[in-house]
Amino acid sequence: MTLDHLLWPWIALALLLLPLQLFIVAPYGRHVSSRWGPLLDATTGWFVMETVALAAFWIGVLWNKSAVDWWPALLFTLHYVHRSFVYPFRARSAGRQMPLVIIMFAVLFNAVNGGANGWYVGLGMAGGEGSWQLVAGNALFFAGMTMNIVADSQLIALKRLGAGYLIPRGSLFKWISCPNHAGETLQWGGFALVCWNLPALAFWIWTVSNLLPRSVAHHRWYRATFSDYPPERRAVIPYVL
Repeated sequence: MTLDHLLWPWIALALLLLPLQLFIVAPYGRHVSSRWGPLLDATTGWFVMETVALAAFWIGVLWNKSAVDWWPALLFTLHYVHRSFVYPFRARSAGRQMPLVIIMFAVLFNAVNGGANGWYVGLGMAGGEGSWQLVAGNALFFAGMTMNIVADSQLIALKRLGAGYLIPRGSLFKWISCPNHAGETLQWGGFALVCWNLPALAFWIWTVSNLLPRSVAHHRWYRATFSDYPPERRAVIPYVL
C-alpha cells in the first residue's frame, strides 16, 4: 500500500470534520473550556504541537534524502520555526491554558501531515522549478505568511493593553475578523501549488477544515461579545463569509 492510498481516507476525514466543527468549537484560546479534561499551560502546548510537525517533517525528509526538494523543505521549515520558537513566546499566553486532549489531537495531526510531506519532499516528489505552480505557489505562500504574522502581531499588541479581548481594527481586520486564519489558509494553498503532490493538498484541505469553522466561531463570538462590532465585517472572506 502506497502513502497515497493512506492519504485519501485522511482527506475524507478532514472533509467529514469540516461541517462538524461548525457546531463543535475546539475549546482553546477564547473558547477554552475545562469540560474537555485537564488543562495545561498554553505556551507549552503550542511549543509541543508545532515542534512535532517540524520533527516529523525532517524525519520524513532524512529517511529518504536521496533526492530532496530543498525549496519546499525550506518553506515548511520557515513556517514551523516561527510557529515553534517565535509565536508561542510572543503570544503573551502567560496564565492561559488549553485542554490536554487538544494538544494530543494536534500532535497527531502535525505528525501525520508533517511526516507525509517530509516523506515526499525527501523523495524529490514536490513539483518542478520554473513551472507556473512554483511561481504562483511562492507568491501565495509569502503573501499568506505575511498576512498571518501581521494579524497575529496586531492581536498581540491588543493583549498588551491588559484589558481582555478587544475589537481588532485596521489593516485586513477592516474586512474580516480572522486575517490570521485567512493568511495561513492562503499560505498552505501556496505550498500545495509549489509541491504539487497529494500530501501537500491534504495539508491544505485539513487547514481549511480546521480554520474555516474556527474563523466562523471567532466571528460569531465577536458579534455576541461586542455590541459595536462592525456589521460589515465578515469572518474570513471579505464580503462573502
